[in-house]
Amino acid sequence: MNILEGEQIFLKGSNLPTESINLIPVLEEQKGKDWTNGLLSKISSECITNYMNDLASRAEWEKIATRSLKLFSSNMDPKTFPWKNCSNINLPFITIACLQFHARAYDALINPRGTVGVTYTGMEDKEKADRVRRYMDYQILYQMNEFEEGMDKTLLSLPIVGCNFRKTYYDAVKRRVISSFVPAGDLVVQYNYKVSIDEVERKTHVIYMSNNDCKIRAKKGIFIEKALDLGTPMTIPQNELRTEMDKIHGFSQPSPFVSDTRVILEQHTLYDIDGDGIAEPYIITIDLTTGTVLRITDRRFINSQGIVQRMEYFTKFGFIPNVEGFYDLGLGILLLGINEAGNTIVNEVIDAGALANIQGGFVSKRSGIKRGNLSFQMGEYKEVDTYAEDLSKAIMHLDFRGPNQTLYAVLGLLYEYSKLVSSVSEIMTGQLPASDTPASSVLSVLEEGRKVFSSIHKRIHRAFKQELLKIFTLNSIYLDEMEYFSVLGKNGLPEGQISNIGRSDFSNTIDVFPVSDPALVSKAEILMKAEKSYQLVMTNPLTANNPELVTMTLKKVLNALSEHDVANEVKPPPPPPPPPDLPPQQENAMMITEKGVQALPHQDHMNHISVHKELKEGIFAPELTSVANRLLSQHVLEHMSFLYLDYSMGKGGDLRVPYG
Repeated sequence: MNILEGEQIFLKGSNLPTESINLIPVLEEQKGKDWTNGLLSKISSECITNYMNDLASRAEWEKIATRSLKLFSSNMDPKTFPWKNCSNINLPFITIACLQFHARAYDALINPRGTVGVTYTGMEDKEKADRVRRYMDYQILYQMNEFEEGMDKTLLSLPIVGCNFRKTYYDAVKRRVISSFVPAGDLVVQYNYKVSIDEVERKTHVIYMSNNDCKIRAKKGIFIEKALDLGTPMTIPQNELRTEMDKIHGFSQPSPFVSDTRVILEQHTLYDIDGDGIAEPYIITIDLTTGTVLRITDRRFINSQGIVQRMEYFTKFGFIPNVEGFYDLGLGILLLGINEAGNTIVNEVIDAGALANIQGGFVSKRSGIKRGNLSFQMGEYKEVDTYAEDLSKAIMHLDFRGPNQTLYAVLGLLYEYSKLVSSVSEIMTGQLPASDTPASSVLSVLEEGRKVFSSIHKRIHRAFKQELLKIFTLNSIYLDEMEYFSVLGKNGLPEGQISNIGRSDFSNTIDVFPVSDPALVSKAEILMKAEKSYQLVMTNPLTANNPELVTMTLKKVLNALSEHDVANEVKPPPPPPPPPDLPPQQENAMMITEKGVQALPHQDHMNHISVHKELKEGIFAPELTSVANRLLSQHVLEHMSFLYLDYSMGKGGDLRVPYG
């Protein structure tokens, strides 16, 4: 019987996908322990061999990435040339460029007002989509406490190494969705792969786990019982990137906990377990020291439409695509040669200056000068057994010249090229331009300078959307039928009302996306554009009287000024009060003083026109100014227009107008 047929995909009709089920006990029950042990031995051998081959294929990339990490952290190896303890300065070209990118990307991607946006297909899904948006904001920013810290590390290591990964899955121990940071060094993939991570057939996540954590997973049934006693782990060399990180943190020797740490390989691969000639997607977890297969799970699940799909855990965040290999390029790799050349020059300058400042040379043995060290005090002269002119002949100074001025010119050239490659100029680092530079010109320079950063941020935005879709999918599988959560308040804190959401809310009629701007626009530019929009609206008579449009543009300005969504507190101005319903005599009195009066649809138009005629032709007519006459004529025309509408709509009456 195929172990994946029928009830084996879902144990006895359970809603849990197969990735939550360890298939090793199922194999032992169906095939017997001897058959299963033989299969597991074969799987272990093949998986470890494949892992070692994949690791070897990226050896050169590891060396380059490690050099980049050294330069970023200024963790330089000791130098012995041209002499021991010579100058060993690192210029922070890579450090500045990476920190500048990280600061902008992190601020744009993680917004305290919310991270998730939603779209929906029909109006019937509007309330459901709003629940999904509010819940995922709460889930990501407050329930998944590893998320924001991991995203911080993701955006910092990304420009250094060139790529890293985010692992999104349901943790059976913590019983919630996890989305954590995975360094590029800990996810081993064949370097020659030139496809997306979703299409990679084999990838191995190297996990460092204590013996105690292995036992906890064995007790919960996540690992097999043999994980309760795997013995003492052997000392296994780490990859170069992790070794370098240990040096940066001061671990020159193995820490006390290394002896208790096991190297666990979690290999996401295709394997033909059932022997039908077709490899299916599995996750095979192996202890590298003993080669014990601890867990085998199926990566397939059935979605809400009853379609079998493959669960993909990893999301790749790339900096600049690598057309020749799987691991992308970062500023650390692009600036590596420039930074190392700059380091060489500045260290040569310092060493040359040290030689020039320290005097030395040769003394003739026949000079009669005493050997050994001489100490002088200010204004003191020493006696020597020789003539002064012979003394100058007996001593020969070695003339060490100072650093060549050409080195300074080359160093300046390298610095300028590093700014071009990294798109980090003086204005981008926050330095003030010349005082007579217009603000619009500064913003134009900033916008052009951010072109490279913006293109990279679009890739991050695209990857972040894929990560959100994975969280969305896991919620549709693992979320309780009724989950309660706190709505985020106006300060971005979970202080609002209590709401509930269910697994059924995460349907295929809703799509999620990041609310961040993929163009990586600065706050200054957002504010300037918002202010210009507000000025255009307020200076145009056609739009200045539109309360909704004025309120919308004012909200844009306030959102650009504030970290929090204070614009929601802005309400549209109340509508103006209706014009007063005045008797015609009072209207005449107002028009005599050149004040306009508005006719109303419900008034007695015939009576108003008659009274206004008396003013026009009566004893007060000579007192009417030209402005008053114009207001009076306009007012009568308004009454006549309302009178026409009454008769045209069939209200009837006498059409003889008492005027003119």
